[in-house]
Amino acid sequence: MNLISHFYLDREHPESLYFVGIATPDLVSVYDRKTRLKAANLPLIMENESTREQMSFYNGILRHFEVDALFHSSEFFQTETQLLARQLKDTFGDNQVKRSFFVAHILLELILDRILILKDSELLFSFYKHFQNKDILKLVYFTEWACKRPLPGYAAFLWKFAEKKFLYNYTEWEYLVKVMENLLQKVGIQHNTYLHDVRFIQQLEIYQEGLTERYPTALRTLSSKLMEIPY
Repeated sequence: MNLISHFYLDREHPESLYFVGIATPDLVSVYDRKTRLKAANLPLIMENESTREQMSFYNGILRHFEVDALFHSSEFFQTETQLLARQLKDTFGDNQVKRSFFVAHILLELILDRILILKDSELLFSFYKHFQNKDILKLVYFTEWACKRPLPGYAAFLWKFAEKKFLYNYTEWEYLVKVMENLLQKVGIQHNTYLHDVRFIQQLEIYQEGLTERYPTALRTLSSKLMEIPY
């Protein structure tokens, strides 16, 4: 799942650093795609030896991985990625959409975030307030501790993320096309001319219309499963 979908599922949690922790695996990946936070590589933590802030941040990271594991193994995820991949291939041809499942995976998560943002005008404000007036150096310290390595420039990256609020641009299809183009280039998928075909956004709009009807049931199911896992 992407940043806003993760936030949406636990939006009633009272601690800001928990939400910063939830966002951190995605933020670190955007900061440097070679730096990947993984559940198996997290440092060991003892509750009686850590501050409340550190525990809250750490629990947010754990929640991110719990949600991703449930989401990516769900029937909803498999069905939706297959549906979108086939829709794109039917429109542009099998040879044009390289690694179609990967492309559909990313688009599903971006479009799901877009739907949630469009449906709730306060959602982005609520999300970003958890990053406002934070001790950036403390967040860097927590993140470097979780990653087990220095992250040069991460403080500037976090400040820019909190100030620029790029997620507000998710309401514009053209911005999501740029996000996809940059991401595909980073993972070595250079053949992506279909992104600039007028039919691409048309197909995304068609897909979004259907997803808008289908996603509530999927998120309710995911939420019910998460209730069995404490914060």
